[in-house]
Amino acid sequence: MNIPGLSKEVKQNRKKNIFINYRVHDTAGETGRLVDRLKQHFSEDQIFMDIDKIEPGLDFTKAISKSLESCDIMLAIIGPHWLGINPSDNTSRIKNPNDWVKTEISTALQRDIRVIPVLVDGGELPGADELPPELQPLLLRQSYEISNKRWDYDTSELINVLIKSGITPKPVPTPGPVGGNKTWWKKNSWWVYILIGITITISVLVNIADEKNQSNSLLPANDVNTNSTQQQTEPQRKETQQNLNDDSPPANIATTDINGNWNENNNGVIYTYDIVQNANQLSIEVYIVNQFIGSGNGYNNNGDVTLYLTLNGIYIVAKGRLSTDGKYLSGNYTIPATGQLGQFSWMRQF
Repeated sequence: MNIPGLSKEVKQNRKKNIFINYRVHDTAGETGRLVDRLKQHFSEDQIFMDIDKIEPGLDFTKAISKSLESCDIMLAIIGPHWLGINPSDNTSRIKNPNDWVKTEISTALQRDIRVIPVLVDGGELPGADELPPELQPLLLRQSYEISNKRWDYDTSELINVLIKSGITPKPVPTPGPVGGNKTWWKKNSWWVYILIGITITISVLVNIADEKNQSNSLLPANDVNTNSTQQQTEPQRKETQQNLNDDSPPANIATTDINGNWNENNNGVIYTYDIVQNANQLSIEVYIVNQFIGSGNGYNNNGDVTLYLTLNGIYIVAKGRLSTDGKYLSGNYTIPATGQLGQFSWMRQF
């Protein structure tokens, strides 16, 4: 994958952060559930939730202001009681100058921070007359609804929105084999090398025997074999040059198992993709000259392969197709954060 600067030392830029704004008596349960889901995809230090982050004894005003300085996206969680209406006098907390929900949102709007109103538990955006003037620009922001009946789907889509907005997901943990952290290939590769050595030895002995038999024959057997080989390699060359955008399923794949090691030559730098396949589920570790640079997961659907990788902090989505001889995996990739597109081609290491 030709990603500029990936094989060099990556500059450590500040991670983009998420600020969670909510009213405790309105959506404490839904907000806590949403934060737990976000922590599955993002690092904890990327998520600010005032109750969790402010240490005892710190000035609440200064702590909130400092957190908003490093905030890139605010999720304003709005439930059915977000306005905080007091039934006794029909006043609302959202219009109180000392209301922290109002203060946090208005500060974010003033600083031109992206604010996403997230509607939960049947919550709705209020009318303009129900808000103080400094919060009325919130009504111009596109809201996002999370339904309890579609919680997993809705939260997954929200996470995708955050990733596309530049919030970097944490690296996907790659499950190791039972009994240690070594992959199947690392534990069993020496057996494979022994079998390869035996196969080569047998092949050499057979070739020697064939040469002796051919020396006593008047038939030009070598010429016949050479022509046969040339006829077989032409379709193979066409296969490796097939259109990567063809959505038709691959035909007559020798094997759809991509378990093992794959190499890619990227401008003279050799990338090694160590793949463990369990059924159609994949887990991947990526190395450059034995140096670990990232990991990911994915799935293999009869030779159509989809991969989700994080390499040196760069999140990548790749889709490829296995060649009919099972030796090559080629396709396209994209970097959602930047929109960069590219192609890749891996070679299986037998």
